[in-house]
Amino acid sequence: MKPVTIAIIFAGALSLSCNGLSPTVEEPEGPGARPPARSGVTTAAPSEEALVARGMEVFAENGCELCHSIDGSEDSAPSLLGIWNTERLMSDGSTVRATEDYFYESVLDPQARLVRGYDPEAMPSYEDLIEDDDLAALAAYVRSLR
Repeated sequence: MKPVTIAIIFAGALSLSCNGLSPTVEEPEGPGARPPARSGVTTAAPSEEALVARGMEVFAENGCELCHSIDGSEDSAPSLLGIWNTERLMSDGSTVRATEDYFYESVLDPQARLVRGYDPEAMPSYEDLIEDDDLAALAAYVRSLR
């Protein structure tokens, strides 16, 4: 008999074989990946507007505005206004384009690449402090700052 796949939101997919109920868990792949939906059921991703709105909340909830401005002024950390898809100068003289990968790395492992002119110890890691969905929303918010 063919296994049946049941979608479990944010937890992966659970496959049950009707000939003995042997469950297996299949993890979704990639950051923010959604589990597969059951046949005939669609799960809509949040709209960009909803992501941006949630990202603004995440920005405030995590105190990001204490260091990062959204108006172009820079003090203890780079301003986030208009940085998306621009070249950023690192402390080692290299440059990196501010894309989603760079943004995720900067939030989860801020010591990996340091923007020139800023205290390397100022930015804490949010590795265990922010959920993948909130990180994606935060990225959408920063991307919207133009």
